Amino acid sequence: MSTTAMALPVPFLQARRNQSAHFSVFALLFAETISYFQNRVDSIAELEERLLDLGQQIGRRVLELVWLREKFTRREIDVLGALRFTTTTVWRFLFGKFADSLERVKDKENEYIIVDNTMLFARFISVPTELEGLNCNALIAGIVQGVLTASGFPCRVDAHQAPPADASEYVSRSLFSIRFLPESNHTF
Repeated sequence: MSTTAMALPVPFLQARRNQSAHFSVFALLFAETISYFQNRVDSIAELEERLLDLGQQIGRRVLELVWLREKFTRREIDVLGALRFTTTTVWRFLFGKFADSLERVKDKENEYIIVDNTMLFARFISVPTELEGLNCNALIAGIVQGVLTASGFPCRVDAHQAPPADASEYVSRSLFSIRFLPESNHTF
C-alpha cells in the first residue's frame, strides 16, 4: 500500500479552460432545475429562495475555480474591490463579458446595485402563467451572494427586473441589489 497522497493533475485544471458548453445544454439543465424545485415548493417566494440557496452553493465553487484558473495571489480586503472583482472577473467567467455597471445606492452606504442589460436568463426563459411573478435571476443573485460571502463580505442579494424607460433601451434590465450585513465589519 502506497503512502503517497493523490494530487489533482494540473492538466485537468487547464484542459477545460477555453471550452464552453452550448447554451441549449445550459437551458435544459436550468429548466429541469426549475421543474425539480417547482414540484417541491408551495409558493413562488419559496421557489426563488431555493434558487438563491442553490446559487450560493454554486457561487462558493465558482470563486474557488476562478482563483485556481486565474492564479490570483491576493484577496480583496475592501468591499469595493470585492465588488469590482465580482463584476469583472467572476462575471466574465460566468457570462463571457463584464457587468454593465456597478452603482452605489445614494441613500445607503452599505448597498450597491449590479446592472446587466443583456442577462442570459431574462432573454431566453419563458415563465408559465402560473409562475408569473417568478424571477429566474434569483439563481444569479445567489451566485453573487455566494461569491461575496465566501470572500469574507456577508451580504444579502436580491434580483429585480427593470422595465425599459423608453423604446430605445434594452428589453429588460437585470438588477442585483447587494446589501452588506452589519456583521461584515468593513468600511464602505
